[in-house]
Order: sequence, then structure tokens, then C-alpha cells
Amino acid sequence: MSRRTSISAAARPGVETVMEQIRQSGSTTPVTFLQCDLADLSSVQRAAEAFLAQDSCLDVLMCNAGIMAHPAGLTADGYEIQFGTNHLGHALLIHKLLPRLEATAAKGRDVRVITLTSFGLRGHPPGGIPFSNLRTTQEYPVLAGWICYGQSKLANLLYAR
Repeated sequence: MSRRTSISAAARPGVETVMEQIRQSGSTTPVTFLQCDLADLSSVQRAAEAFLAQDSCLDVLMCNAGIMAHPAGLTADGYEIQFGTNHLGHALLIHKLLPRLEATAAKGRDVRVITLTSFGLRGHPPGGIPFSNLRTTQEYPVLAGWICYGQSKLANLLYAR
């Protein structure tokens, strides 16, 4: 059974150091890069397709990437930047790779999806996630970046449940 660790990011230079540290740690597991910009759902789709084309099993999917207290903006798909990056990108990736996780589990292997959130989720807007305006920059009078971060992390928690 062949094992491999794939690390994804929007651009390769940001993960080269991490990949090299894994290689130098004594691990014999190959480490590869998979380009995936979580702020662009078409990039997430391409990354999932690339993974599915090269790997027959998936044991662990760790969703840990994100941005925090980012200036107001929108993703390539028109969603609030932090919600789109921190939640929607991961949700699509999980959705696309779930059949492979299920197939791996059917072979008797232990599989996991790990979604990290943050205590920062407590900074979400009053009343929870304002789904009606996720396609806006959601500019709040104060602490807007933290409020948007909080709602994205709340979405991670609710999705994981």
C-alpha cells in the first residue's frame, strides 16, 4: 500500500519550507504539492479532480487553511472573503473528496476529516451567520475583519457537526 502526503496551498512557494521539513524529519512518505486556492471554488474543484485522478485512497483530510481579520473583500465567486476562504472552500473540498474517503473506509481503513476552527468563532455577528448577505463585503462599523472571521469559524464548527 503506497502512502503519500499532499500539501495544498494557493501557491507553491509558501509551502516549500514545510515540505522540506517533512522530508528532513526522517519520514519515508513522499510529500507532494497540490495547488488549491480556497478563495476560488473552480480552483478547489480542479484540486479535488487532480487528487482523485492520482490517488485511489484517502485516509485523512485536514482542513486547516484560512485567513484571519482580513480586509473587506470578495472571493473569485463573489462571497465575503473570509467566509469563502475559511469555510466554503473547505466545504466544497470535503464534498468532492467524501466519496473517496468512503471508498477507503470500505476497504477497512480508518479515515478522518479534520476541520479546525478557532475560539474566534465567538466573534460571529449577533444572531449567527447572516446568510442573506454572504455575497457582500459585510462591512461592520467596528472589528469587521474579526466579525467576518468569527462567522467563518462558526460555519466550520456547524459543518463539522
